[in-house]
Amino acid sequence: MCYTSNAQQTNPDYCEQFRLAIDYIKKDKNAKIRLFAVDTLLRNGWNYNMFSTEYIATKLNLNEQKVISDKSEKAKRLWQRLENNSSFYDGKAILCKDINTKRRKSNTIFSKLDDETLLVNLTTKRVGKEGSNGIAYLFFFDKKEIIKVLKSSWIE
Repeated sequence: MCYTSNAQQTNPDYCEQFRLAIDYIKKDKNAKIRLFAVDTLLRNGWNYNMFSTEYIATKLNLNEQKVISDKSEKAKRLWQRLENNSSFYDGKAILCKDINTKRRKSNTIFSKLDDETLLVNLTTKRVGKEGSNGIAYLFFFDKKEIIKVLKSSWIE
């Protein structure tokens, strides 16, 4: 079961997606992270712009090169959703059983733009106040099954 901080039931499929994503990342030898301290705020589409072209191509079943030239209404709505959901602080508190959540010094941030996708932003190294680096994963789901995973490294 999945509950928000005020104990209201939320979509239980989200918690299952979180577990599937964490299990997938644990098996990724390049991630080199086994302890997941998940931030308690589920972001509303934050950082999806990192995978914008691939996200829209997958949603529209198009080749990535054709996404930019696609002028359909559906493509426009997807681009607008990506642009309007870039705030780091926009989201809702979420709590899932068996997932280690931490408010401070978390290394894992979940973000959802829709029910079929999940972005996981992992911090693998922190270098004091100077910055950090990590890996971002974008998972595509069909019900309770991962159908596609995109991965990209980041540094700040």
